[in-house]
Amino acid sequence: MSLRMAVTRAIPDSGPPMAREPASELRLNEEARVLTREGPFLVAEGRGSAGYGRPRGAEEVERVSRRGLTMARLSMAWGLVVALALGGCNGGLPWSGGGESSPSLDADYLGQLASVRAFPHPDPLRVCIASTLSDTGGPVRDDVREAVRDALDQWDAGLSWLRFTYVTTPDQADIAVLFAVIAADVTAARTDVTTDATGRLIQSSSVLLICQPAPFDVRLTAVHEVGRALGIDGDSPNPLDVMYSLPNLVHNPTARDLSTLTRVYQECGVLPTDQ
Repeated sequence: MSLRMAVTRAIPDSGPPMAREPASELRLNEEARVLTREGPFLVAEGRGSAGYGRPRGAEEVERVSRRGLTMARLSMAWGLVVALALGGCNGGLPWSGGGESSPSLDADYLGQLASVRAFPHPDPLRVCIASTLSDTGGPVRDDVREAVRDALDQWDAGLSWLRFTYVTTPDQADIAVLFAVIAADVTAARTDVTTDATGRLIQSSSVLLICQPAPFDVRLTAVHEVGRALGIDGDSPNPLDVMYSLPNLVHNPTARDLSTLTRVYQECGVLPTDQ
């Protein structure tokens, strides 16, 4: 199971206090700025339940936006400083492949994964992107479905041995991408992978995205979850990879992400070692 929000940063406790929700509603566990294409939201989370976002008043949105942009920029700057420090200590930058001692500078992060598991026939894999919400039955917006398809395309484009075809129902699919407004114990997304008895060959994968009204960038979340659905059972230690364990702004799989997935399929005997 993978939980991932694209970009969420806590707001420091300064400035005029923000309005709180009535006690009868979900308690605000954290005041947070979320950067999305549609504007700022606050995240409201109940204990042990799915989170969701809602637009605030104009004055509050402006204040959240200023603080959120500052925190997001500081966070990205800090991540870059860490990456540069790792590169400087090991003879190269994380994206240049220099250095040998840090796992974040290796060509892949296969050694960081909990297991290796792969689809036995990845060319093609059948994918269903649901058109209705699992919980309410309402329609999924076209731009949300397109964002997921774009995330799939990024993995497909980077790997010659991988190809997707699209089907209309989840029971026809190797990978089913489902959507919901809210789901128990899911904040942003969850990916479930079913394998055979050996645990190495994937029979099917299911990705659930909390998307409407979602406080996160569906595209960023989906590209990470697709990597999980394809067989990357773990996280990259490099903050510049799509499969890094914490939220980041990486939109497409990196060479290390693609190399790791290829190594997984080689280890499972699906691909030749010289692929």
